[in-house]
Amino acid sequence: MWALANQLFLELIATSNRRVAFIALVCIVLAGVVAVPIARFINPAHRPLVEANRRLAQGDMTVRVQVQGSNELAMLGRSFNSMVETLRNVQQELLHKEKLASVGQLAAGVAHEINNL
Repeated sequence: MWALANQLFLELIATSNRRVAFIALVCIVLAGVVAVPIARFINPAHRPLVEANRRLAQGDMTVRVQVQGSNELAMLGRSFNSMVETLRNVQQELLHKEKLASVGQLAAGVAHEINNL
């Protein structure tokens, strides 16, 4: 009697395990079927931002991202454009200060030479 009950219980566990494995496999396949189209939809949306970032890293301060809509990528695009503008302004300011420093050094050198005459 116990042996038969034990045998039935073990078969029930094996059947249950097979069903759980089948359900898990079906869920994984369904997740892949749903995820691939979503990934293809999202991927092209951020590509211009990635390209603009690459161009900025190469030193192109004229790069801008075309912003459309009000979603997260549009907010990121506006932020990127603002960052590029700030970076360009800071770079111009730095160049101006370097030029002033060079003129100051030149004036100091000239004053020193005049003083030594």
